[in-house]
Amino acid sequence: MSKRTFAILGASLASALCVVQVGQSAAPPGRYVINAGTVVDKRTKLIWEQQIFPSSEGGAPALMPLALTGAQAYCAVLTVGGLAWRLPTLKELATLVDVSVAPPGPTLDSTAFPTASATFTWSATPSVDTPGNTWGLDFSTATPGNDSPSQLHAYRCVH
Repeated sequence: MSKRTFAILGASLASALCVVQVGQSAAPPGRYVINAGTVVDKRTKLIWEQQIFPSSEGGAPALMPLALTGAQAYCAVLTVGGLAWRLPTLKELATLVDVSVAPPGPTLDSTAFPTASATFTWSATPSVDTPGNTWGLDFSTATPGNDSPSQLHAYRCVH
């Protein structure tokens, strides 16, 4: 992922996805409903996996980054709530950004997502600028970028 890609797309993502202005919280009180390992976003109606990675003993996150196909497979077999899970699109993933959280993040609501990682997180959106690559969002800076599907990154499933 190049810094040039991040800079160009950071600006276009903000306008294309209507990201809220700096200083506003993207997650006002009452936006999320936490229920048995899931987070319901009342604004977008999306249901998110609460943990980004499976937990190790003691509840601490066990960092288990996966290549894109591994992340897609993980989401496909996820059984939380008996729902059909998948990787989110870049637009869906961007709805989780809380711009009131300064870098180095994680730039997500820490109550709804207590094990959130300030790292690049896969989306299911293929890159048109770099054929063969897939988009993701860097939650340390809330900027999009793309990478080779063989690289290991974080993932968060959505329904």
